[in-house]
Amino acid sequence: MKIYSILVLSLVLSACGGGAGNSANSDSEAQDSVLTAQELVTAKHAQLNIGFTLGSSATAVYTALDLPTDLGDGVVSVWSSDNTSVINDSGVVARPDWGQADEVVNLEAVVSLAGEFLTKQFRVIVKAKNSVHQTGYEPVGWPVRGAERSFTKVQVAQDVQYAPMYTITDDVTGLVWEDTSAQYSYTDGREFIANNLAEASSRCNNLDFGGISDWRLPTTTELRTIISHDLDDYISSYDASYNRGEVAQSEFIFVDRSTPYWTNTERADITSPYLANWVIYFSSGLDVNFKYHTQYSGISGARVRCVAGPELPAPDFIRDASMEVVLDRTTGLMWQDNQIIEVDYDYDPVSGGLERYCAQLDLGGYTDWKVPNLNELKSIVDYEQVKPSTSRVFENVPANANGQFGSYWSITPLMDTGTVSTNTNSVWVVDFNIGYISQNLKSGTNYVRCVRQEG
Repeated sequence: MKIYSILVLSLVLSACGGGAGNSANSDSEAQDSVLTAQELVTAKHAQLNIGFTLGSSATAVYTALDLPTDLGDGVVSVWSSDNTSVINDSGVVARPDWGQADEVVNLEAVVSLAGEFLTKQFRVIVKAKNSVHQTGYEPVGWPVRGAERSFTKVQVAQDVQYAPMYTITDDVTGLVWEDTSAQYSYTDGREFIANNLAEASSRCNNLDFGGISDWRLPTTTELRTIISHDLDDYISSYDASYNRGEVAQSEFIFVDRSTPYWTNTERADITSPYLANWVIYFSSGLDVNFKYHTQYSGISGARVRCVAGPELPAPDFIRDASMEVVLDRTTGLMWQDNQIIEVDYDYDPVSGGLERYCAQLDLGGYTDWKVPNLNELKSIVDYEQVKPSTSRVFENVPANANGQFGSYWSITPLMDTGTVSTNTNSVWVVDFNIGYISQNLKSGTNYVRCVRQEG
């Protein structure tokens, strides 16, 4: 019995870890595995990086930065920027305006725990906007944010009827336009009827006017920049001696309302038997028609207004699949690209209609969405594409059962003919089947794609 008791005691001690000696060894190992505050700060400091989204990088920042503050294990980082007007201490980005230089910003993070700290520096380049746009619903000219349209007008010569001829520089876009009061096809007149595309292009390519020799036939996007959808035939600045259409302000002396104007943009949906280009009517602001490249019986020509200066930058789209948004890095506009709904303008009068729908949208971590104005909506039209006439970066572009892509609401109201008041019943819409711009009663049904400004 005695021998048995000793054996049991020995087994119990063995099961308990061999006594106090082994317990002391475990405590020593645990103490060795605990990092000091200095070691934690050093480790987190080495791991710390800026988070970039939607194609941004250290050398090309377009969107807000993710600046981590809680690094785990009690370690925190506090950020500071040497240029808070471009990137604030929370990582919110305000890109330099169009025409300004890119901005270099230095960011510093102080990583700390229990009195121990290290600093880490980052250098990033914030890209200036490659274009200008307007975030309000005011529809004046090319999309321009926070600035009035401004033109520089220079009289260059007189035509054969001694009417003045001008160059007009758009101070916003940098485009230079020719302008004349000649209403006929004078040899030295600036505007005349071109019966086909070759004739229209040749006229601009060979034009030497106002000390400028690199004139060109404008694209649809360029010619649209001098349309003002808030003017009509009866505004106070209307000059009855000329046929004025819906042009930007009252800068242009002569605009033919009865005849469209050539653009250098092909209609992608017309391939045979004749190729065709878009034309724009200044009587209505619509570009819902076309002219064939080659003249044939029954088809009249179109007028030509040449342009010079820098070409407008193209959109630069990138999509974030997790956020379900598309960012245009040219304009800084971010577009909804999840479920696109089709509704009438005042689809829910109680909740406030489309404006309330976009205002309540919570998408991609953002809540500052709005209904786009016409200029913003036009900026995502791609004339090289049809059905739909927008970039293939957009994944949610619904079509009906017949494969037709519908129109999208803008918030830009239609002006009442014969008055200077807003037509509260109609707004401008963009058709993304082929890129038409037209007008629609609010009682109609269209899609809505919300937009917000990034940077």
